[in-house]
Amino acid sequence: MKKEIAKSFALISLGLSIGLTSCSDDDEGSTPNPVTPVITTPAAYEFTRDGNSTVNYEGQTSRLNQLEELTIELKKADAGNQISSSTLLDMFANQNNPFSQSYNKDLKSKTFPLDVDYFETLMKDAANLSGISTAASNGNAGLMTRESGATILVDSNGREFTQLIEKGLMGATFYYQITNTYLTDDKIGKQVENSSMVDSANGKYYTTMEHHFDEAFGYMGFPTDFTSNYSGSGTVRFWGKYSNTADDDIQMNDRLMNPFKLGRKAIVEKNYTLLDEQVAKLYTELEVMIAATAIHYVNQTLTLSNEGNRHHALSECYAFVRALRYSNASNRTISQQEVDNMLENKIGANFYITKGDDLKYIKNELAKGFGLETVADQL
Repeated sequence: MKKEIAKSFALISLGLSIGLTSCSDDDEGSTPNPVTPVITTPAAYEFTRDGNSTVNYEGQTSRLNQLEELTIELKKADAGNQISSSTLLDMFANQNNPFSQSYNKDLKSKTFPLDVDYFETLMKDAANLSGISTAASNGNAGLMTRESGATILVDSNGREFTQLIEKGLMGATFYYQITNTYLTDDKIGKQVENSSMVDSANGKYYTTMEHHFDEAFGYMGFPTDFTSNYSGSGTVRFWGKYSNTADDDIQMNDRLMNPFKLGRKAIVEKNYTLLDEQVAKLYTELEVMIAATAIHYVNQTLTLSNEGNRHHALSECYAFVRALRYSNASNRTISQQEVDNMLENKIGANFYITKGDDLKYIKNELAKGFGLETVADQL
């Protein structure tokens, strides 16, 4: 009898429990399921914690400054002046105090290792030929006069040293570090520290992951408030300059800044799915920017009549196509083999004999590969 009463009581309790549960689902005052908060894109690349900025890319700013000074030194040779190979090599490695101020960073150690010799050879050759006063011709290094009256120093194949080195290091150092170091899992993967500040006692209010992402951003040369149709007062440098050039046609500034800003915000919010999405966009859009820039210089080379201007533009085109070699192997749109084909078989080693049809091939392949067909003629 007691067992039956107990059994009946248990059944009644279960029924009450089910009934109460069912009713609670229909109550207007019931607690809704939690909703993932929406993360909006910040207005600028500016982030704070407890009133302190958490953004730091001082090392990248130093390297941008160093490349600016190295370029200024190379342009002395363009003007017909003698320069020293030891000075250029010291600037590349930041040794023997070659700059106008002291830095504890250098370009050489961050350059794609297999291409260090390539750039050092260009620097030595530029210095050895500097001070020359003869006019360049096919097979003879010398000076070429541009339409403005300024001159450029070219090698015996008509290649401008300043452009091959400056724009080349934008690819082999800046772009290479962004895509193969700072946007990789080794630097911003889920295992990277993102809870504790690095050293708040010494002004390092950022986490390790935040800092690594900032370092990728720092290599771009963007002002923190950079946008499409930029009208701010910030300094636009290096890749920022060429993003801005493409912006009128393809809104390149927003296409890059938005994933940089939203990706950094995702790190703050520890939303790693969103971070991965923004990093994927950056890999794509960075290649689009470089392809658009290369097409821009193909267009110039095809239309310019002044020999100095044409070789100047072709030297830039070569360097920007070459930059695509440094795209991340797992996240690239165009193969390295095709990039090498464009460099070796289409532009070729001798710029005096580069054919217009081969440049059009590069333009068409890049436009098709990166969705730029409708704007290729305007870039």
